[in-house]
Amino acid sequence: MKHNEPAAKLPTIPGYKIIRHIGKGGYADVYQCIQEKFDRVVAVKVILPYTFRDHKVRKRFIREAETATTLDHPNIVILYDVGQADDLYYISMEYLPQNLKNKIITGSFSADNALITVKAIASALSYAHRKGFIHRDIKPENIMFREDGTPVMVDFGVAKAVEATTKITSTGLYIGTPHYMSPEQAQGKKLDARADIYSLGVLFYEMLTGKVPYDAETPVAVILKHLQYPVPKLPEKVSCFQALIQHMMAKDRTKRIQSCDSLLKILDAGALKARPTVISQNHIDTPQEWEEEMFSIVTDADKEVKHQRHWLRRGMLALFFACGLACGLLLHLLRDKTADSEPPATAGQTLNAEEQRFQTYKKQALEAMQDQDLERARYYLNKAKTIREDYELGKLEGLLEAAQPTGE
Repeated sequence: MKHNEPAAKLPTIPGYKIIRHIGKGGYADVYQCIQEKFDRVVAVKVILPYTFRDHKVRKRFIREAETATTLDHPNIVILYDVGQADDLYYISMEYLPQNLKNKIITGSFSADNALITVKAIASALSYAHRKGFIHRDIKPENIMFREDGTPVMVDFGVAKAVEATTKITSTGLYIGTPHYMSPEQAQGKKLDARADIYSLGVLFYEMLTGKVPYDAETPVAVILKHLQYPVPKLPEKVSCFQALIQHMMAKDRTKRIQSCDSLLKILDAGALKARPTVISQNHIDTPQEWEEEMFSIVTDADKEVKHQRHWLRRGMLALFFACGLACGLLLHLLRDKTADSEPPATAGQTLNAEEQRFQTYKKQALEAMQDQDLERARYYLNKAKTIREDYELGKLEGLLEAAQPTGE
């Protein structure tokens, strides 16, 4: 579909006036629209029809995409709405007119701009990873810019939603782009935050050089290069970043920078010193010396993050213990309250069936919390809340939120 196609071919979405088609990806068309209720310009991503095969798959997509709307970070796109219009599934988000791909093509990207962008994206990834999201499809087209120049990531959670509901098909749909895909993603392995770090390393290389590190005539050939070829050498003027990119793009993910928290520490402690003028002041005169310093920074940063997580885990164990005691007290009070408040049963006098279910769910939630089984506690809490709310349920929910791990 081209920008100048007649309006009759544009989709119809209630509440949106579609202005023009502005892009197409592996599983969606993107339109510039006016959201009529708020009279604001937005971008609407309409999922292509072949993406989903049945009703359950569609429902799962909506659920996953709605979860992504909870992400709140200055470098992650704002999602306004996720919905369905007849057979169309769409996502409405803030309109961002320029992407990183255009900036790279026009050559309007300096090493300083590349560092700023990498730091912004690493910050967004660090936040999202703690929330349990892996992006899976980092590429220039998914890095946009606001009018003030702020880098913004798009498609967070969308790739996860599509990947969870589809398989590779004859239409050519796949999650991830070969030029930016980590070796483990290409091999179909379970992904974690390190896959995004690899892809960000590829992106950093492209920002510095204007081209991707691996290219070939077919996607399969590109993937083979990711699996087998060493990271190409950077041009001399930006060679000071070679060690950093090699640590971001290590084939073996156990030898890669292990988290975006570590990467941010490295960028603050080491990469900014990589400018030639500062290198001279710090007497880092050879690539070997810079490699040794960068390796030290990488190792120290990962050790510091692991140390922080060690103490976080100890704190969480203490919190679990306290929550267990609190839930035991709540359960005891609940039993006493039930015993005191219920009059002796008479013939034909029984609790309402719905109230019985409510009390059972609440009791099971409290017992699960005592056992430190957060998933089961959340399940029964939600079951009870579908019936009604009460004071003890609210206290339990607060305890559950306090005990919820923040993720790594």
